[in-house]
Amino acid sequence: MSGPRQLTIRQSAIHSMVLQSGVMTISPLIALILEYELECRSLTSNTSGSSTLRLFHFHLNAGSFMLVLGSLSTIIARKVCSMVVLPSKPGTHLVVYGDQDWEVFQLLVIPSDGSAVGYAVLPTPNVKFDAAGSFLTAHPDPIAPGALYLANSNAIWYRDANSAMSVVAGGSHGKCMDGVGEAARFAGILGLLSTRDGRTLFVADHRNGRVRSISFETAGSKVGTVITIAGNGQAVNKSGTGVKAGLFYPREMLWISDAEQTEMLVSCGYQINRLNPKTRNHSLVA
Repeated sequence: MSGPRQLTIRQSAIHSMVLQSGVMTISPLIALILEYELECRSLTSNTSGSSTLRLFHFHLNAGSFMLVLGSLSTIIARKVCSMVVLPSKPGTHLVVYGDQDWEVFQLLVIPSDGSAVGYAVLPTPNVKFDAAGSFLTAHPDPIAPGALYLANSNAIWYRDANSAMSVVAGGSHGKCMDGVGEAARFAGILGLLSTRDGRTLFVADHRNGRVRSISFETAGSKVGTVITIAGNGQAVNKSGTGVKAGLFYPREMLWISDAEQTEMLVSCGYQINRLNPKTRNHSLVA
């Protein structure tokens, strides 16, 4: 298996997107978005040593791709489901993203010296994919450098720094059930978000129209208890508390304040919602 192919459209525009004094030349990107009606689903920035990397995840009608801006600008033209930056040595960026075309997690090694981007399949033993295709979502463990939570549509695994895999919650078939470990069920996991102490992992359960939480008895535990904190399965955004709230196919979550971690933003269709996971109060923002 080789690395993802390069997108050929508007290469001149892509190559002209450079970082100058830390400021991105954004006009060619805007032109590209307008011409191809691109939808930006997520973005992230990472600094390693003196090297800064910016990642954009765009969606097209025919699929999606990831734009990498840094010392070496490139485009990953695959069906990218998610992306996360891992801790690495200074000057090197490690990016894990879900490749829906091949149903694997890819590992990108992006050096700061402008040499070629390296691709490798992230070994994920015992991870099985459903026949209908999978959403692939990754999220770093906040208390264990190099460790990851990996989700494929209906189940979540934990991959430790030594590449050992274990099931956290969920199973091979998509349903909506609270429970412990593999007794719980999800349907289309599209977002993961953790608390800084590693005791709770939140899940955007896309097809079930719910935000779920997985609580661990101790930080670093491999099996958690799943409950629903917001949403009732109805495909509509509606303010409310707990299951009285409506979430239109939740996709991604973000803490409003990383320092406090009391409220999060949840993207639901074309709206942004606000959720307090402790009180379970949910309201529409925009």
